[in-house]
Amino acid sequence: MSPHSLILFIIHSKAVIGDIANSVWRLSEQITPQIKWDFSFFLKVRRKLEAHLLEGSDDPRFPMYPQRLVADIRKAMPDDGIIALDNGVYKIWFARNYKAYQPNTVLLDNALATMGAGLLSAMAASLIYPDKKVVAICGNGGFMMNSQELKTAVRLKLNIVVIILRDNVYGMIKWKQANMGFVNFGLDYGNPYFVKSNNDFALGIVLNQINTQSSQASAISTF
Repeated sequence: MSPHSLILFIIHSKAVIGDIANSVWRLSEQITPQIKWDFSFFLKVRRKLEAHLLEGSDDPRFPMYPQRLVADIRKAMPDDGIIALDNGVYKIWFARNYKAYQPNTVLLDNALATMGAGLLSAMAASLIYPDKKVVAICGNGGFMMNSQELKTAVRLKLNIVVIILRDNVYGMIKWKQANMGFVNFGLDYGNPYFVKSNNDFALGIVLNQINTQSSQASAISTF
């Protein structure tokens, strides 16, 4: 039988309609802890997960490992700080390894994965929460799609940090196409000198170029 001819039926014995957060909370309030419950397996899984998240978090090499970047930014951000992710391979590492301690502190569009969303999401977050620390994390491709909006951020006096991860390629697409056996075409490109070009049109921006692991740590610690 062809997989396309299969029809999946899901039969619900009970349906819960309403706000998800409130519904889960109300359901949890109805659960009575049982002395026979054994959480040892889940605690083992949690320990494995915690150990996994620590892998590479102190790696000294440069260019930096994604795990190290995620760990350094997590240390620098307060619990209510907001990160806004653009779309690229780095987003996968943040989605896996970055712990969110409060709701709505990790912004990522994980469906259509629109490039260029990182900077604009950070700007919107800063407008709504001007007293919170906000960081946009962008690849070179996504940043170039809306880099002109730095001028808007300056005009609105938004206090945000923008991290540009530069590899001179549309990395996510190149990775996916390589796995699918496609020829590499139109995915590698050059970039402007970001530090100089952004300083030309947006006075009021403090610019730093990261060239070593120590300079990365120093810049991130000053968020």
